[in-house]
Amino acid sequence: MLSQAVLVAAVAAACYGVYHFSNTIGLVGNYYNHRPGICRRVPGIEHGSEDIHVTSDGKAFVSSGFLKSREMKEYAEKHKVKGRVFLFDFKKPSAGAVELGLKAGRDFDAKKFRPHGLSVLEDKKRGEHLVYVVSHPDGLPDVVEKFRFSPKSRQLIHVRSIPVGDKLVFTNDLALISEDQFYITNMAVFHFAPLAFLEKYLPLRTGAVFFYNGTEMQEVIPNLSLPNGVFLSSDHKMLYVVSFCDKTLMVYRLDPITKGAQLLQTVQLFGRGDNVQLTQSGDALLLGAHPNFLQFRIHEHSPTPADINSPSSVVRLPLDKDNLVREADVTEMFYDHGDLISGSSVAAIFEGQMLIGSVVDSLVHCELFTQAKS
Repeated sequence: MLSQAVLVAAVAAACYGVYHFSNTIGLVGNYYNHRPGICRRVPGIEHGSEDIHVTSDGKAFVSSGFLKSREMKEYAEKHKVKGRVFLFDFKKPSAGAVELGLKAGRDFDAKKFRPHGLSVLEDKKRGEHLVYVVSHPDGLPDVVEKFRFSPKSRQLIHVRSIPVGDKLVFTNDLALISEDQFYITNMAVFHFAPLAFLEKYLPLRTGAVFFYNGTEMQEVIPNLSLPNGVFLSSDHKMLYVVSFCDKTLMVYRLDPITKGAQLLQTVQLFGRGDNVQLTQSGDALLLGAHPNFLQFRIHEHSPTPADINSPSSVVRLPLDKDNLVREADVTEMFYDHGDLISGSSVAAIFEGQMLIGSVVDSLVHCELFTQAKS
């Protein structure tokens, strides 16, 4: 018993020594909350706002109810959490987020719908946008669900389900080029639990970006480490891809004919980047990020995630005239210890306002100060 106690004490002392040394040389970060304006939670969203896509007229489509851990699935069953898509109108922020109805088609089961990344192809004349959503249906392979948005009925009318195929095991986000043509990230390839665990923590580079041409998936960017969010430049010539494990944002030039990609820039991030969005002006990217990865994992896998805070961060990455990131001008717009929002996954700006989404927590709306509106 004495020897065990001595061993425990020695391990504890060693751990404290490592922590103290890391803190001394700056490896352990301590941050103060800072916000670009007045920020409040949007009522009605409690189980995630994982991805956001904003249209040119200020309509924000928000995915909610994404669950992947065993603990969260048990939580969902207990609390009857379902997959949803919300609509937030930046021009009517006081109305909050409105849940959109899901009008099922022949091959769509709303009860199994688990939305993740989404992308919108605008119909600027009628407002009947096409909304594509990555879904992880319970007990089934991943799929991309295609909907048509009805502005009159506030419904997403299911059009078709697009299977991702055998090569894509855990898809995350997609970026539309045109109808039924998009880039999509595949984060992981292993089903076997120990290997799946290693993929999350080691740079195994088993992930990839694929291009869907309307009939089949084509791998265009291989050997990536947990590729996460993906977004296109306003002219569709550049593709921005976030590597969650490497803590980088990569900028690729796209070939308009082959749809292949050439790496032009790798930007180091100071946190695990999640989803990336282009501002309405097209001159900057916004990135939702996790400053403390370990705390995020604890939060995400907790049976009651609302009880475990995880820090949240929003980073602004300005772009130059060639749509490359001006690295010297990158700034953090928002940081929160997790009291207001935990596990930030995405952010979007429209006319002096910002929405911040989360993996399994709330949605936050900010009224930006003048100097932060651009």
